[in-house]
Amino acid sequence: MFRPALYAMALLAVSLTATSVNAQGRGGQATTDEQLQAGLLVAQLVASEGDVATVVGDSVQLVFRPLDSAGTPVTGSAMRVSGIGITVRNGWVIPRVAGEFEVVATAIVPPGTEQPATGRVTVTVAWPSIASVEVDQNSMGRLYEETSIHLLARARHADATFRPDPGIRWSSSDASIATVDRFGVVTGHQPGPVNIFADVDGVRGTYSFDVASLAGARIE
Repeated sequence: MFRPALYAMALLAVSLTATSVNAQGRGGQATTDEQLQAGLLVAQLVASEGDVATVVGDSVQLVFRPLDSAGTPVTGSAMRVSGIGITVRNGWVIPRVAGEFEVVATAIVPPGTEQPATGRVTVTVAWPSIASVEVDQNSMGRLYEETSIHLLARARHADATFRPDPGIRWSSSDASIATVDRFGVVTGHQPGPVNIFADVDGVRGTYSFDVASLAGARIE
């Protein structure tokens, strides 16, 4: 299962060697002396788009402009961009989990230089909307009164991917016939038809039972 907190522990960095504003770079290429000296002139790295909102599965290109103390673009400098919990590759941010993350651009300067210029962008990532909720039995069998069956539900996005940890809200159409707990375990109480609902973000999946009498029944 995906856990945003675990993703936030991963630090992915891309080295950028660009005279410009684009957060594209040639990862792993050594920075030249000219670029290091130009980096000393950079007072701020300004993101052209400001903070970014996107959804999982969509890539967003980040553009930073290196400016000197007077606000004039600095040419020939290099920068490094890193993201905590979010992938940054060739100038593109690639979100894989929902949450709020920060991308930091840092001017590359000679070793020993204190406080190089930085720029920060907050990237807010949402899940795509839910298209459908699929409900099925964990193991096949008929539901009898005073017995239980475990249901599983999966929330599918419009792009056919599934939502991790979707936060299913379970309910029963008739609690006198069958109830369901927060784990999807359905317990029959008396014979009769009943629908079990699994709701995620306003989208509902349904599984129907016809609870059978336990008297004289042979349970397999």
